Amino acid sequence: MGKTRIVWLAVAAQLLMACANKGTGPQGGPQDVAAPRERTCSPTRNATNVHPKRVELWFDENIQLKDAQKNIVVSPPQEIAPVITANGKKLTVEFNDTLRENTTYSIDFGNAVCDLNEGNALKGYTYAFSTGASIDSMEMSGTVLNAQTLSPMEGMIVGLYEPFDTARQDSVGPRYRMPARIARSDENGKFTIRNVKEGRYEVFALKDANGDYLYTEGEMFGWLDSSVTTRSEQVTVNDTVWRKRDSEKDGAEGDSMVVDSIVQRTETLFYPNDLLLLASMNKPSRQRVVKTTRPMANRVDIYMQETSETAPRIALAEGDGQLMTTYNTGKDSIKVWIADSATQWTEVVALTVTYERQDSTGSTVTETDTVKARYNIKNLRRQVEKERESAKGNSVQLTLPKNKVQEWETAVITAPAPMTRFDTEKVHLLATADSVWKAVDSVSFILMPADTTNSAYAKVNLRADWKQDMKYRVEVDSDAVTTIDGKVNSRQQSEWVIDGKENYANLVVFVIPEDEALTEQLEKARLQLLSDHDDVVSELPYEKDGTRFEYVQPDTYFLRMYVDENGDERYTPGDWMLNRQAEATYYMKEGMKLRANWDVEQEWNPSLKDIETMKPKVLLENEKD
Repeated sequence: MGKTRIVWLAVAAQLLMACANKGTGPQGGPQDVAAPRERTCSPTRNATNVHPKRVELWFDENIQLKDAQKNIVVSPPQEIAPVITANGKKLTVEFNDTLRENTTYSIDFGNAVCDLNEGNALKGYTYAFSTGASIDSMEMSGTVLNAQTLSPMEGMIVGLYEPFDTARQDSVGPRYRMPARIARSDENGKFTIRNVKEGRYEVFALKDANGDYLYTEGEMFGWLDSSVTTRSEQVTVNDTVWRKRDSEKDGAEGDSMVVDSIVQRTETLFYPNDLLLLASMNKPSRQRVVKTTRPMANRVDIYMQETSETAPRIALAEGDGQLMTTYNTGKDSIKVWIADSATQWTEVVALTVTYERQDSTGSTVTETDTVKARYNIKNLRRQVEKERESAKGNSVQLTLPKNKVQEWETAVITAPAPMTRFDTEKVHLLATADSVWKAVDSVSFILMPADTTNSAYAKVNLRADWKQDMKYRVEVDSDAVTTIDGKVNSRQQSEWVIDGKENYANLVVFVIPEDEALTEQLEKARLQLLSDHDDVVSELPYEKDGTRFEYVQPDTYFLRMYVDENGDERYTPGDWMLNRQAEATYYMKEGMKLRANWDVEQEWNPSLKDIETMKPKVLLENEKD
């Protein structure tokens, strides 16, 4: 008995140690990968003639809501959004707005409903009821793409309206009324609008930035030119039933599962199921001066709210002192140089800025703003005295070409302010192949104006017959340049070598579309050479005999083309108020590897038929990085 007791004590001790050792033994069941399942709901699913203040849904496990605002769509939309909460196993939708009569309401939860512990999502979960006697059951689906980049657009509200004729001016269109039914596009731009009443509809896509379900200028927007009609049909489809392999009946060799039988079932297909909406953003023209600074006594910087094709006109509000203006490409950043020394010493300079903008009716009007720019004269005097003491007060530093100049380009000389004088006799171009510098014959100086209203120069281009085996030097004597503020240069020099054409690639693109409609539009087309991140490297107009991209840095490139309908040499988005769709865009599906000193001829057959799939996958993938 003593020995037996000892044995049992030893066994018990081992069991206790095994229980205490959490690193051994069973660690629970397999990980939960199942999504929650609906157990019951109130009102019942697809209930009719109900006007619930709230909808309650119960599941088989505790749940949570993820990205509810992004995922959940209540259709038709409500002016006062419902409150949607999850508590334990129950999900509640509480309506704060009056429900419409004889209307089917649907709640598309997307992937918002997840279990509490593992976050497994109940994908594509929807619920519907009707305040009338029947449930509307038609559907329509499609895709929303960015009109310019052809990328899928996630989170777009796709809305349906009953047909209208004058929606752009009266109160029945997307600017004034919420849609009858809505859906939200997924990460692939796909959408399905469910529980639609049978009939004909206008279709819109909206990036609803302010959450009012109404189109506001400045929001991404797309629409179909013609209305669509719901339709459905019953089709018979075959389903395969599988079973485990029976070695006696089916033989020992082969897959573990074999076909048991083929069964037929009836399925309802809903149309249209291939809608394509191309969305773009038409920025409202609210042009105005947004900022004015005076970083120097002789310069005022003016910043406009919008880019413009027409440069604003700048003048002194009082007096007739000379001004010189320089603009950036978009003409929304302006540098105003004050040539008159008396005006420079004025503490406050008042300028008039005259520009074009659109009024509320879309008409172009001329507007003039008066801006004031202040400079601390006391600080200016201190600065001038300090510069005079250092003997640098009247000297300007030029920017000269250095290191490399492309064989096909000019060498450029610039100054920090517009140049009122450039003495070509005091600028010398030399070259050497063996350390002996010799003057270069036949040098051309091309003086580039700062703007079209005066004779000041923004830069000077030097052109010569560049040789790759030569090294070049430019020497600029003192007093060769005078800038608008009266400063002159001191002596400077700089050296460079020539970057040869053999270090670059040339590409000729021949566009040969199979679509007759696109062929007729080619004369208006512009081709863009793109990087692998969809950035425009170069843009040229279509040429019938081949569009030539010359001296391209070796790399992998992609092609995009748009039809420049208005001839403004830039992509133009759609304008709902003008009933003008965004300019059509096309991508070549594959990239091109361009190598140094290669001439590549590329044929391209863009098609109107594959807009949804023509954008290269690598560009789409890089957008997500």
